[in-house]
Amino acid sequence: LAILFALAQVDIPCTLLGMKSVEEVDRAMELARRFDVGRIAEDSTTEKVLVEVLNVEEKEALSSILDDEYGPFAGVWADGTFQWDGVEIADEHWSKVEGGTEEADLRMRTRTSADEER
Repeated sequence: LAILFALAQVDIPCTLLGMKSVEEVDRAMELARRFDVGRIAEDSTTEKVLVEVLNVEEKEALSSILDDEYGPFAGVWADGTFQWDGVEIADEHWSKVEGGTEEADLRMRTRTSADEER
């Protein structure tokens, strides 16, 4: 469920998975194959992607986990402590990079376009 949830994040263009064995690689591939690009619209949301890829039991488990009143993370959502604390570090890093995040994004998109043309 955690791997499927991570892979379904539409705002994250690349998700890295750590695996320690061939069996884990096989399982990750099995899960990744659920993401049929033909069924998932480009303007999809994470929630819509999850509806497409999760089975009934996984949807029920995720619903329990994400329950903002009784779920295991209800407390951190209520007080706002669920945010990644590395944002300040990332902002500091990008402030030192010439052109910042915009320039890095432009370079990545230019490189990707050139690769697609080949």
